[in-house]
Amino acid sequence: MNSINGSKKIGIEVKVTDRCNQNCLYCVNSDGGSGGSDIDHALFMERLREWRHSAEKSTWEINEVRITGGEPLLNESGTMAMINGCSSIGIISGINTNGSLLANDISCRLKDAGMKVAKISLDTLEPDMFKKICGSGASLENTLNGIRISIEAEFQVIIRFTLSRLNKHELVRCYEYATSIGASRFQVKALIAAGRGKMCGAGLGRRELLRVINDFSNEVRRTSTIPEILCFPPEEAFGLPAKACGSINKIYISTSGQVGTCNYLSGGMIGNISSQSLEDIFNLRSLNTKIDLYNNNRVLAGCPQYKGQQLS
Repeated sequence: MNSINGSKKIGIEVKVTDRCNQNCLYCVNSDGGSGGSDIDHALFMERLREWRHSAEKSTWEINEVRITGGEPLLNESGTMAMINGCSSIGIISGINTNGSLLANDISCRLKDAGMKVAKISLDTLEPDMFKKICGSGASLENTLNGIRISIEAEFQVIIRFTLSRLNKHELVRCYEYATSIGASRFQVKALIAAGRGKMCGAGLGRRELLRVINDFSNEVRRTSTIPEILCFPPEEAFGLPAKACGSINKIYISTSGQVGTCNYLSGGMIGNISSQSLEDIFNLRSLNTKIDLYNNNRVLAGCPQYKGQQLS
């Protein structure tokens, strides 16, 4: 993916904390509870400013910094510092959140700091199922309130739906909710067998996944909300926009500063911000990333989602 000036575009997902106020049944990171580490956000911003100061010589263009967790708003000071820092050097920023902490006051501070994007997880609209998926202390009402506040704050709101056996019957309903509130995108990602997702038994087989996505495609209508199938495209996306992992140009930074090409790829670590510049890490990603083709989709070599599948 190249920009008009010939530089290569790349995104950064940076995990600001391992802590989370939910305990999702199939969390791919196995996050949850008050334990866990926070990133050295000052070090990350130092690396980002170093890159910006030499950006004219760089062959890369950072298109966005997305702050993730755990629940990033549990490390509010780190999140705010990173959003302020990104804004000060002209880089778009956003958060991936469960939405439950997005009250009016923090939403205003995020907007004042310059945040543009809020991707909010919503896997069900049934209160009992919400607690089953997200933990007994989780509140659907709080998440829906956070989504409403984000829309009112005029963030670019992306609704993220993790598709599983538990909620496949709610896919269309959650999509219709996303369209009704004016979300910019509704992203569907099949449950990945990583973290607690390995043992929960809620993943869909490929035939069932195909059927569910086919049924969903028949319900999609032309609105301002764009549906997307992410990361795990089946044999056929039935005309829906789809992104496979090999076509997503991004690095992932953990709370320890380790950098990888994918959160779920074994042996995918390529560096650490404690000892390497972002420019060096971007170049290492380009050199070390190997791509396979699966039904004309570009996928990262070694991706566990395609293990045992016929690759070309």
